[in-house]
Amino acid sequence: MGNMPCIHPYRLDEDLSRKREESDKFLLEAAKTNEGVVSPSERVGREILKLTNEFRIKNRKPPCIWSREIYEISRKHSEDMAKHKKGFDHSGFSERLRSIPYRTQANGENIYKTSEEKGVATQAVNGWINSKGHKANMLNDFNLCGIGTAHSSVDGMVYVTQIFAKAK
Repeated sequence: MGNMPCIHPYRLDEDLSRKREESDKFLLEAAKTNEGVVSPSERVGREILKLTNEFRIKNRKPPCIWSREIYEISRKHSEDMAKHKKGFDHSGFSERLRSIPYRTQANGENIYKTSEEKGVATQAVNGWINSKGHKANMLNDFNLCGIGTAHSSVDGMVYVTQIFAKAK
C-alpha cells in the first residue's frame, strides 16, 4: 500500500469549531443590526421608514423602529391589493392588527399606489405628508412600523402599505 495522508482529528475539530464561531458571530451581528439580505419590497419599505423618521424628527417626534413582523403583514396586504384580491383601501385592517404577534395599544395604516417604479419611497411619503389623515398617522405616538410594497402584473401599479403600532 502507498502512503495515505493522515488527517489529525484534533486539527479538524478545531477548524470546525472556529468556522462555527465565525458563522455564529456573523448571524449575531446581522440580528443586532436588523439587517441582512432583504427583498426589494423590504428595501423600499426601509427607505420609506427612513424618510418617515426624518419627517417625525423634524416635527419633534421620536423615530419608529422597523418591525419585521409588521413588514410581513404590510407586504401581504400590498400583494393582495396588487393582485386585486382586495380593493385599494383599508378593508381587513382589523384582521391585520390581530395578526401582529405582540400587544399594541394604538395602530394606524397608510396606503399608496403609483404607476412610477422609481422614487416610490419619496412619492409615498410626500403624498402622505400632503394628506391630513395620513400625516396625522405619521406624527402619532407610534414606536413601531413596517412597510411592504408589491408591483402589480394586473395594472402595472406599485402598491404600498405602511402600518404603525405602539407597543404596550
